[in-house]
Amino acid sequence: MPIDITTDKSDVNFTIHNQIASIIINRPGAHNALNLAVTDRLLEILQELNKMPSVRVVILKTSGKNFCAGADLDWMQQAEQAPPLTNDSIALKLATLMDTLYRLNKATIALVQGAVIGGGVGLVCCCDLVLATPDAHFCCPEVRLGLIPATISPYVINAIGARATKRYFLSAETFSAKKAVDLGLVHKILPQNEWPDYIKKWSGHITTAGPQAIARTKQLINDVAHSQLNAALIYQTAEWLLEVQSSAEAQEGITAFQENRPARWVHAPQKKS
Repeated sequence: MPIDITTDKSDVNFTIHNQIASIIINRPGAHNALNLAVTDRLLEILQELNKMPSVRVVILKTSGKNFCAGADLDWMQQAEQAPPLTNDSIALKLATLMDTLYRLNKATIALVQGAVIGGGVGLVCCCDLVLATPDAHFCCPEVRLGLIPATISPYVINAIGARATKRYFLSAETFSAKKAVDLGLVHKILPQNEWPDYIKKWSGHITTAGPQAIARTKQLINDVAHSQLNAALIYQTAEWLLEVQSSAEAQEGITAFQENRPARWVHAPQKKS
């Protein structure tokens, strides 16, 4: 049954309504940079969401004029005295955050405005759908700071390809929302006042699909994208289909289609009180 949740923990707000979860990073004074508290809270929320089948879509957005300035540099400087890589290491926390968002078993939407820097670009690349305002601009400036964009690299390369990634990682140049669309990083440029209607339409497609089918399709894309096209992969895809088509969800979906009725997982929208 659909549930409603609202939590406000200062730097990260979290709400659920009508099967849609919204995560809002709320550090506008720091351009929504990722510090320890924000990173830990985002990981906690994402891990909770993976266990909530009633949630179908997750929206990631931020407050203020800029989407995200990447990792908080004050936090990064603490690494000078840090021990070898452990579960508490800044690098591993950021890497785990990116991977958890990328592999989330829900459809994800990033809503992007203003500056999108470093780790912010990584967050965007981890999401399934990206909407950006016309003024959004992107930059991976790590090399200018004597750093490397290591933890975001798998997702940026996956989103825009190795060739384009080399250009923007090595030059640290800024590119526009329009260029981001050309690269495949952003799906659509829209002013913020048009976001709700677009989200409603896209989320409607997701919520009428089987929850397990969405999760398995995301996993399918991730697995196939990084596999070599050969006989083993072809056989594996047939096995995956056979496994899913015998599931209770698939049987319900097929039966609902044949009976010309909504599947049991389709809920009527709740009205806000």
